[in-house]
Amino acid sequence: MKELLIMDIRKKHSNLIPNEIQGTLRGDCLIRIEVDTSSPMYEEIQRANHYVRKELKDVFFFGWNYKRIYTEEELRNARLFKMSVRKYFEPCGRDCGTVYDTSHVCEICKSGERQVSPLYTRKGSYLNNRDVASTISYEIVVRKRFVEFVKDYSLQGLSFGPVYVGKRLSSDIFQLMIQGCELDFSERSVFGVRPFDYSERCTSGPKPFNGEVYKCPKGDNLGFNLLSEAFVKDCDDIEKYDFFISRQTIGVYRGLINQRHILFCSPRMRRLILENKIRGFDFEIANVV
Repeated sequence: MKELLIMDIRKKHSNLIPNEIQGTLRGDCLIRIEVDTSSPMYEEIQRANHYVRKELKDVFFFGWNYKRIYTEEELRNARLFKMSVRKYFEPCGRDCGTVYDTSHVCEICKSGERQVSPLYTRKGSYLNNRDVASTISYEIVVRKRFVEFVKDYSLQGLSFGPVYVGKRLSSDIFQLMIQGCELDFSERSVFGVRPFDYSERCTSGPKPFNGEVYKCPKGDNLGFNLLSEAFVKDCDDIEKYDFFISRQTIGVYRGLINQRHILFCSPRMRRLILENKIRGFDFEIANVV
């Protein structure tokens, strides 16, 4: 596996980018770079970030994401895949009338909300040219085509709920319910706010962010983001089902935006999604340890 970190560096700090890295101008203020996380340049970027944050009291980069490239053999031998939904949209369900029960949330990290009504949303173009999308609160909607696909291939572990578009029950849009077989993250998974920042809580900045807990001492929420590949503990259910969620969550509670479970699927489900051109998911290998 080759792992690339893609970052948008502030142009005013471009002198700190190693000469071996060729950046691409993004607008007037940013330079996009790609750096192999196993290369010496990655360590140079880490030192530059530390210098800008600690010495200059400034921000070195804004946008970032990881790109992981696998060999055919790695893909063929994988026992599990991490699933990501590519498209997010607003408004979220709470804004449209979806009801949540907060009586069981963790008093520290606020995770544990339970949806207790059908999902309500508004009419929009969020499913144009795709079969799955998510609200900013991680309520996942799918086309009827995806529901039928799951039934046709007898995929195990998925369930769906009704979706109201306005006040009308939709016959074409359903909610992918985030429930069912749960997998535990292994200690090898790395969580943090952003690359090079592994903070477990917010200790500075404006209210209400100051004081937010990212890593819950009770183990409910593990961090703001998953920064590494996903490592999950082995269990018998991995061979029995096609769809899974992480038992723990990541993210932070900010009213309309809340924590989320990570989604996983079997190699069979990934293969069938690709073969049937189900649109809207991305995949990475999840390591079973």
